[in-house]
Amino acid sequence: MNSIRKNSVSSLKLAIQKLANQETICLNENFFNGHSLTNLKCLFSNLKSGKIKLKIGRNSSSLSVELNQSSNVEESELNLFYKEGYLLFSFFLANTTAKKFLDFKHAFFGKNFQNTFLDFIISNKINDLEIKILLYVVSHFLENDHPVFLSEIKLSPTEHYQITQLFIDQEGKNMEQELLNVKIENGICARIAPTKRCVMLMNGVDVPILEEIKTKQYDFYSLIDSNDIKPITLHYNASNRKLFDSLEGVIHAKKHLQHSLTTLLFGPSGTGKTEFVYQLTKNTNAILMHADYTKIVSKWIGESEKNMKQLFKAYHTIARETDRPVILLLNEADGLMNKRVAVNQSNDIFSNQLQAQILELLENFKGILIATTNMEKNMDKAFERRFLFKSKIDFPSVEVRELLMHASPINQRISKAFSKQIIQSDWTPAQLINCELKMELLSELGELNQNEIETILQEDGLLKSNGKIGFRC
Repeated sequence: MNSIRKNSVSSLKLAIQKLANQETICLNENFFNGHSLTNLKCLFSNLKSGKIKLKIGRNSSSLSVELNQSSNVEESELNLFYKEGYLLFSFFLANTTAKKFLDFKHAFFGKNFQNTFLDFIISNKINDLEIKILLYVVSHFLENDHPVFLSEIKLSPTEHYQITQLFIDQEGKNMEQELLNVKIENGICARIAPTKRCVMLMNGVDVPILEEIKTKQYDFYSLIDSNDIKPITLHYNASNRKLFDSLEGVIHAKKHLQHSLTTLLFGPSGTGKTEFVYQLTKNTNAILMHADYTKIVSKWIGESEKNMKQLFKAYHTIARETDRPVILLLNEADGLMNKRVAVNQSNDIFSNQLQAQILELLENFKGILIATTNMEKNMDKAFERRFLFKSKIDFPSVEVRELLMHASPINQRISKAFSKQIIQSDWTPAQLINCELKMELLSELGELNQNEIETILQEDGLLKSNGKIGFRC
């Protein structure tokens, strides 16, 4: 037996048979050269029989096999796989080039074995590192030892960096498919627990693969699914309508996959720039990535540039992992793309760094980006050529105001003559919507009289102070 423990054991089966009471053998990569899956199957068969148990060394570099002295307790194949399978899978990844979870599963159960949990992992193409984390969490859950901390899992420095980055960015299949609940504490200390979906899969319950991205809030942006956007009939001036139709056609034709589809919408507040983007998202069955300007810009030197880079990185990750279009919306773009200042002192250099960062990101951008601003003159001229389309969304024309008024519930409260009078005034769709909401709310408290309606219309800019209302009979 001593000779067996000193040298590489040529036959795993023979080594296990020769194990005596209190004896232990250490396995290394030699056991998996050329016959890795065969040896794994042999290990698992002996684990099933209750003859042996496993211990794994630091960073999965060694695996110890010893006799099982505990009383035999009947366990299902899957429970044994969840518990001991983590150790074997970790060792398998560290010591063999045949890194396919499907092959690993076949070595244990055979090619015809079907299981909801394992099949979900394979069909959803979860990568090896994430499977390793998932198996560890599940194995401890079965031992009633949860949640677990990332620091408890034996990972190489590279693996630890990769999985930490996934957790911080809220990416990866385990989080996308809601299998693991990860809470970041004290910076990068990650606490991990299985979700309800994960436990359902363990119990053999089929759950759908999550393909739609519902509304979620992240550090610098919100993700909004087109199904969560209320459809609204848009009425724009002819040039704006043409741009909307053109963008919709390009996205439907998937031309944005090869080119940078960047658009700048500028004009007065309340004219419908943001709603333009929301309804484009709705009509193209896209995912809207709505950036939060207030969280991107930081008072700390270098943080704004870092946040902007992280935003674009997140966009490309999301766009790569879905078959649907993804639209990045930068509201209040003048705050991010404002004019650079002349460098007269050291602080001026830092003032220009964010603009330089965004210019570089836009230069290399592939996808759909729409920026909006009320103050286009405040933007640096260098950004103009970075946008493929530029369009001013101005106050609606008389024809558009007529369409808006015709569809408005306000029209039911006033005469046709007075409606025409309002149409001749200058106002924005936002002013009209605000007026509609105010009238609806006040009407619930009692019927509005002529003076009250006149006051509301004047307050919201739809009626000049000398205007007089004609009511419907």
